[in-house]
Amino acid sequence: MILSFWACGFLSKYKKNDFRKGSGRILKDWIKKNYLLLLRFGLAFIFLANSLTGLFNPNDFKEIVEKSFFHGVLDLTPLFIILVGINDLVLSILLFTHFVPKVTYKWATAWLVVVTVVIATTGGWGITDSVEHLGFVSIALVLMLTEQ
Repeated sequence: MILSFWACGFLSKYKKNDFRKGSGRILKDWIKKNYLLLLRFGLAFIFLANSLTGLFNPNDFKEIVEKSFFHGVLDLTPLFIILVGINDLVLSILLFTHFVPKVTYKWATAWLVVVTVVIATTGGWGITDSVEHLGFVSIALVLMLTEQ
């Protein structure tokens, strides 16, 4: 019901020609209005994927940390790996629900910076993977800095 009221209000400003086949005006307007929602959901899916890896395929996570500079610092017990998976799952849920966004964005940004540093210190392809993670850090920073 609420969605239909929203759709009527959102769509009421458009003319008949805006709905013709191939017209992307409505979608473009929606994206311009909701780009932060798209970024937030994108980041939530990233954390969801990482949480599933940590919970159901912990050896992948363990291999990354074992190759990194932090191998001697981090205790790679199964409990630690499960806690990392749970951390990522909680962040994912908080991002999807937009619950306590200021805290969530700061937490996500700090966590992604730590993960990026760990990956960067693995050597080899870790450098390119860490550059990829800088994109995730950038998304988290945008969300953190634009939250009101």
